[in-house]
Amino acid sequence: MLVIGLTGGIATGKSTVSNILKAKGLPVVDADIIARQVVEPGTPGLAKIRAHFGDAVIQKDGTLDRKALGSIIFNDKKQRAKLNSIVHPAVQKAMFWEVVKHWFRGERLCVLDVPLLIEGPLHRMVGNIVVVYCSEDTQLKRLMLRDGSSQEDAVSRLRSQMPIAQKMAYANIVVNNSGTREELDVQVDGLVQSLNKAAGWTWRLSWLLPLFALLAGGLAVLWRVAIATSRL
Repeated sequence: MLVIGLTGGIATGKSTVSNILKAKGLPVVDADIIARQVVEPGTPGLAKIRAHFGDAVIQKDGTLDRKALGSIIFNDKKQRAKLNSIVHPAVQKAMFWEVVKHWFRGERLCVLDVPLLIEGPLHRMVGNIVVVYCSEDTQLKRLMLRDGSSQEDAVSRLRSQMPIAQKMAYANIVVNNSGTREELDVQVDGLVQSLNKAAGWTWRLSWLLPLFALLAGGLAVLWRVAIATSRL
């Protein structure tokens, strides 16, 4: 099974591409959805957050008070790092098992929808990386329109993220979402064709022979690590 990492920048249209892929029947593992699931009431993740940050970040119904937690971590790097150390491993573990489930079902492709794919270690674990791109000016206009934010706030949010041009350096495939929805649909059709071609025939062999799948996956990881090291 070919595992694809899908990422982009804020307001580039990554979620739109993800939804189109879902509509076409491709299995998509959404990191944002899983990030909410791993801190639901009764989960080890929420218990760890409560133990560290206290009852102030828990609402009366037992759910996480994201606003209260956000006010704590917003300007405190240590607290933000602590939260990440709780949530990120839980998310990665859950995503891994979702991928395994899709592999057991005999899927040819599996898409990992991860906003911060390049910024974390997961980009080394996928077979192909797809980056959804649009110009920074287009990002800015879309962000202001979407959130009703001022230009100053929108620029600040863009500057807080890795530039989309920098992410493109990691991409195997770039989807240019600078045009219309119709143009994007055409590009996604081409993307699916390219991914199916990249999966080739070995996905069947990987499914039938788990040892082959492990070896192929290990080689893919080593290749990603080598590429990442060469960029340092």
